Amino acid sequence: MVEGEEGLSARECIEALALFLEGKERARELLRRLEDELRKLQESGGELNRRNRDLEEFARLVVHDIKSGLSAIEGFCRLAQEACRQDNQEMVLECVAQALTACHRLEDLVENLYRAGKAGFEGDESVEVDLDLVAREVYGDLLAAHGKSVELEVSDLPRVWCEPFKIRLVMGNLLGNAFRFRDEGKERCWVRVSATQEGGWVIVRVENNGIGFPKEHAGSLFKPFFRLHEERSGYGLGLLSVRRAVESWGGRVWAEGRPGQGSTFYFTVPTRERTS
Repeated sequence: MVEGEEGLSARECIEALALFLEGKERARELLRRLEDELRKLQESGGELNRRNRDLEEFARLVVHDIKSGLSAIEGFCRLAQEACRQDNQEMVLECVAQALTACHRLEDLVENLYRAGKAGFEGDESVEVDLDLVAREVYGDLLAAHGKSVELEVSDLPRVWCEPFKIRLVMGNLLGNAFRFRDEGKERCWVRVSATQEGGWVIVRVENNGIGFPKEHAGSLFKPFFRLHEERSGYGLGLLSVRRAVESWGGRVWAEGRPGQGSTFYFTVPTRERTS
């Protein structure tokens, strides 16, 4: 062993250098972790700000629509009151009937708002769900409710991991679009559900040959109260509910379409319980 006149031996110098390099590498790793945490914090902050903006817009539109419904009811009641003074029974009955219709619409709106709000929050426990079974059950309910012929084609759907209420809500809205926006001029109307797997996620594809929509509106479909086809029934809350439900389990949802050539909706859902 060779030693200097003063200080450390060569071996001790090598050990000290090794400790220094090891400490430097640990410091680099710690710095990388801190940078990752900072990036995640910035991303979560941006997501929080986006959600807050969505919530503010949602609340504003909710207040507007509820006030509009109440104003309509008040207007019919005032007309009925005036008709009573004039002893116009026929007008009274007409105004009461219109007021009741407005009440039912408002009740339906509140129910849709509740569903849209609930879709974005954690509720029931996530479990393994048979997506094939859900699609067929939801389709059966829609067929009975609408009484219109829209054929269902399902291609080997896998089991997924999510809340049963939310996946039924998503499938109900996306399959329901095939009924609500069917092209009456086509002899055969259909909706197809298929899926592919990428890593721990399933990409579900729901395609129909309905009336479609311009591709420039694809991003707006999932905004509160957006209605592309005013002549069709609805409040523009169904696809908002879909978006909130899918995002609540960490997934994505998007759409493609062309006028007269149908539309295709995609969403992602986990295949197993997420640990992070």
